Amino acid sequence: MSFQQGLSGLDAATKNLDIIGNNVANANTEGYSRKIANQSTLFVGGIGNGVQIDEVTRLADLFLANEARTAASEEGKATAISDIYALAQNLFGAPGNELSVADDLSRFNVAVEALANNPENAGLRFNVVSEARRLAENIRDLADGAQRLRREADQGIDSSIERVNGLLVQIDDLNQQISRNIANNLPTADLDDQRDLALKRLASEVDIHSFVRSDG
Repeated sequence: MSFQQGLSGLDAATKNLDIIGNNVANANTEGYSRKIANQSTLFVGGIGNGVQIDEVTRLADLFLANEARTAASEEGKATAISDIYALAQNLFGAPGNELSVADDLSRFNVAVEALANNPENAGLRFNVVSEARRLAENIRDLADGAQRLRREADQGIDSSIERVNGLLVQIDDLNQQISRNIANNLPTADLDDQRDLALKRLASEVDIHSFVRSDG
């Protein structure tokens, strides 16, 4: 019996070292959470006969994980809005920028006013025509740019939908694996990590709320 107890202790220690080594190796792996081995006394015929590892569990805070997903959703939304605003800013130009439509319109108005005060001046007439042509060209470019901006936004939405669909398929597959493992009394810690990471990535695309049922 002492021999069996010693073997069970060595086996538990070996498995525990494997888990510790895996924790160290994955310290910088995205989505990985530290694992611990839960040990208990091994009983044979009601008599203690060594030690056994019951299960491997994650050291993960579900509340913080949900908060992180909420933050990822807010960050994703803010980033998308910021990107569109930046593109629009480049398109319309900043106030006071000589390349902006507002500045072109201002120069055109000044030219028209100058011509109104001196309609016989050929140079002023030419300047009005020149400023009008420049304004019209910039408005046309602005319209073309707005269409490009819309196409880019549509393409971004299409790409996001594709990522969302892929993540939903991945999460569904992980849900089924976790449920099967729970039913068969098999470990789920690594699968839980993968699902949490997929949920975090999904949260960066759309607002989500998640919860775990009794079957995993």
